[in-house]
Order: sequence, then C-alpha cells, then structure tokens
Amino acid sequence: MMVFDREDSAWYPKRGYFSRGSWGNLDEVFDSLLECLKGTVAKRIEYSLSIIADSQYLG
Repeated sequence: MMVFDREDSAWYPKRGYFSRGSWGNLDEVFDSLLECLKGTVAKRIEYSLSIIADSQYLG
C-alpha cells in the first residue's frame, strides 16, 4: 500500500502496513536502513566537498 506525500511529491509505503503478520515490524527496519543511507550519503558529500576545498587551496 503506497501513499502520496504532497509536500515531497513522492510515493511512500504506508506506515504500519508491513507491521502485521509474520514479518514483524518492518517499518523499523526500513527506518533504520533509511537513516543509515542518509548518514552514508552525507559523509560522502562532506568528503567530496573537503577534497574540492583542499584542491582549491593547493591550486
């Protein structure tokens, strides 16, 4: 079951939809994976920006 978020203009899985049944609470799994991805992407962007800044100072 997907829901449309007007603010983000994007489709997301409905919260709580996967929490029923034998799979347990998959919402928590998705949330933790999303947080992990956000952290990884942020670190890569920060690292890339630091390389660009260093190269400008050296050049």
